[in-house]
Amino acid sequence: MLHTSSSVPQSLGCACLGCLAVLLSLILLGYNEQRAAQTWASLEEGRSQVREVPCPLRCSENASSLGNTQQRGLVHASCAVCNPPVLQDEDFAVQVTALKLERTVEMLQWQEQKIEEKVYNDDTDQTGAHQTHTGRKRYRYTYNAVWSQHPISSTHFQQGQYRNPGRQSWPASSKEMLAPRLQLGGLLLGPDVLHKLDRGWESVAPVRSSLQLRGYRLNRSGNGYEGRPLLHEGYRPSSSSGVGEVRVRHRRLMPQVISFVGEASSGGELHAYRTHAGDDLLLASPEGRSAEEMFDDAVSANTALTWTMRCGGFLLMFVGFLGLFSPLVAAAECVPFIGSCASQGAQAATCVLACALAIPLAAAVVAISWIFLRPGVAVGALAVGLGAMLAAAWQRRHRRAGKHGDEQGPYQYSRVHPAEPEAGSTQGASALHHRHADMSYDEPPPPPYYPDSVPSACPPAFNPVYQPDVYHSGALPGGAAPSAPPCPEPSKW
Repeated sequence: MLHTSSSVPQSLGCACLGCLAVLLSLILLGYNEQRAAQTWASLEEGRSQVREVPCPLRCSENASSLGNTQQRGLVHASCAVCNPPVLQDEDFAVQVTALKLERTVEMLQWQEQKIEEKVYNDDTDQTGAHQTHTGRKRYRYTYNAVWSQHPISSTHFQQGQYRNPGRQSWPASSKEMLAPRLQLGGLLLGPDVLHKLDRGWESVAPVRSSLQLRGYRLNRSGNGYEGRPLLHEGYRPSSSSGVGEVRVRHRRLMPQVISFVGEASSGGELHAYRTHAGDDLLLASPEGRSAEEMFDDAVSANTALTWTMRCGGFLLMFVGFLGLFSPLVAAAECVPFIGSCASQGAQAATCVLACALAIPLAAAVVAISWIFLRPGVAVGALAVGLGAMLAAAWQRRHRRAGKHGDEQGPYQYSRVHPAEPEAGSTQGASALHHRHADMSYDEPPPPPYYPDSVPSACPPAFNPVYQPDVYHSGALPGGAAPSAPPCPEPSKW
């Protein structure tokens, strides 16, 4: 089935949605920074106030009663799990020793996918050079069979031959079973603590080879059950597609040691600690970890979530700006003869413009949020950034000034002193008179400057008659005369 729509009215709707997306991205970025700062403050508060409490790490040790030691407030402990409860799933005859038992039920169902296509004046060959985009769009629908834990409604499918069973036709649903209460040492751990445990799952093999449940015949397959429906209220699934088939899996969580951070009440029950920032602090891990390690893990998780939401806010803002500029693309499509090329150029331009607007705006929202939420860190980061900018500007100006001085100032030269002639050699005077030949210039030297006299502090043995053509250079700053070369070492006098 094909559905066409005009580009211009649709672009106006996209522009409205784009404005809403930009507004939501600003709210999301601001909320994310507020949440990150509040979580960081709560974790730092908990890190500074947590206390260690005694608890056996092995079941063979004697348990220390935390209630008798009057341990209250924010506490941390790593305790061995002794005498764990037995959890069961009566529908599938599963009975295991665990803290958590999870059942996953999936059904193979049809999923509709909507594909948007452009409409050309000759739809037989969209790649030909003679094709012209009409400015209209059509939608094509495809259907794929996918496994899902949740029912997919087929009521609004565009093609009625694709149907999915209703929720009432499922043999069972996904479910999680928890131990009601777990006592470790002198503390009672409730479901809130057990919900925090999410690592160390183990698969549970099925007990029976086959079973029949609510109109399904399920057979054991690997670590679970798979089966097809017998009858679903007049609906009989297609044998070729397999839609309507069900697979069931079980897994359990049975750690040997549990580490937790929470508030111990007077009755010995562990619950969340209320921080001054307003958060409920409760940490749990299915392995032995110190309090410092648990807080470090929580900080890392908070940082990862913060950057994920920042990227999500930026992408939402970018998409919002694209929708906001969609009328420009629609207007370019209406240009006669070159509408296709013009629309492609407009799309590229709007992508660049949307990115150029989204990056600084998202960064500005994050920076402003830090100024209000964490002014100390924000001012420090701002000072470092401004210092780096000023240093870069000063260095660039210094380089320009040096280059400008090299172009208009005195010519630079380097003097190379030849080896001193041996005593009594007839070449001494000639070498002294032509020492200026050993002076190398970066540029041609200016006319020589001859001072009347150059004072020398060297001993008489090395104080030859001054030759004006030996020392010359450009005019020095301030009109000062050049000085004589430095005296050699005493061994060469």
